[in-house]
Amino acid sequence: MLDYEPRTLHVIRHVRPKMACAGCQMITRAIAPTRPMARCMAGASLLTHVAVGKSADHVPLYRLSQIYDRDGVEMSRCGDSARM
Repeated sequence: MLDYEPRTLHVIRHVRPKMACAGCQMITRAIAPTRPMARCMAGASLLTHVAVGKSADHVPLYRLSQIYDRDGVEMSRCGDSARM
């Protein structure tokens, strides 16, 4: 998940261990944490930063995309993904 703190972007990795039961031969995995938007790598703080930049600061999406490109984050202007 990609998260934003003022002036920095960082990646949060969630490790979900896999456990196996020797007696019943069942494999279980820890539940993944919920995300603000389905199938989106952006965290809540990054989405908030984009929304505030777009609405309150009147920064167009192409400029926000250029700002994040300088930080090494490829962001789609149609809003469907954010990748590092």
